[in-house]
Amino acid sequence: MKKAILFAAVLLCGLVLSAAGSDYYISRLDVSVDVGRNAVNNIEENYIFTYLTPHHGFYRYIPEKYSRGDVPRTVKIKNLNCSETYKTSHEKGYLVMQIGSASKTVTGDVPYSISYSYDIGADTNSGYDEFYFNLVGDGWEVPIENAAFTVNIPCTADEAQIWVT
Repeated sequence: MKKAILFAAVLLCGLVLSAAGSDYYISRLDVSVDVGRNAVNNIEENYIFTYLTPHHGFYRYIPEKYSRGDVPRTVKIKNLNCSETYKTSHEKGYLVMQIGSASKTVTGDVPYSISYSYDIGADTNSGYDEFYFNLVGDGWEVPIENAAFTVNIPCTADEAQIWVT
């Protein structure tokens, strides 16, 4: 019985610390992708961040390198735009956007828009076309309450031949 109570107490403390550790979250994320015939995909990300305490912005990590099976890929990111001030750097295979300003603090619900062209290079599949992209992105350290996406493809397709993972 003592082990069960100790386990429940540890679990509860972990949940409270997890919730308390985040003083902001993403209340809404909408992603729209226009898949290009030439493997250049135009991406638009619209966020609403909810800041519970004053912040200066956030970091967005966009992958520039990844492996698909045994094939390493390098991506070119072009036409980068953001609704707010931003700086870029490169870190461990990611384009890092530091969005916001050290001289401006924000609280409450704050909208952000990011758009860019994501050039994945030549298609390496001879038997089919593939669009491989993490629509939400990885590395988020805060919760995302609601997310939605739209993917527009440049041709008609048999729905039975489309898979989403």
